[in-house]
Amino acid sequence: MKKVILSFAVLFLLSGCATGERWSEIDEGMSKEQVKLILGKQDQIEKRDNGWSIHYYKNRLISGFSWDKTDYYVVYNPDGKVDSYGHGAVDTRTSERMAKWSATQQLINQQNKPTSVNCTSTTNGNTATTDCIGR
Repeated sequence: MKKVILSFAVLFLLSGCATGERWSEIDEGMSKEQVKLILGKQDQIEKRDNGWSIHYYKNRLISGFSWDKTDYYVVYNPDGKVDSYGHGAVDTRTSERMAKWSATQQLINQQNKPTSVNCTSTTNGNTATTDCIGR
């Protein structure tokens, strides 16, 4: 039961911060405020002398169903409107680590499961007690 609750909690938290799924809502011509409402606060801003700027969203999840991450960017023109946007290379190392962790946990769970169970029952008046030992 704990595993089910933990799984739902993790999925809920991941879906809340999945930049990649929100990325499809970004369009050229949007204002900085509109983008911020969708993607949240940027991690870094690079301002150019000519009024252009690039906002970076670093190490963000691609989706709520993947551990893969990437860096996203939005380029704003001097009027503060989206000119272009995109993402960098996808980092799959976290997915690989999570897959290894999951496989290790499954192996540990299999090793800890009893192969047989021996139960004995005793009765003392109106009270019955059953003891089981897994082997």
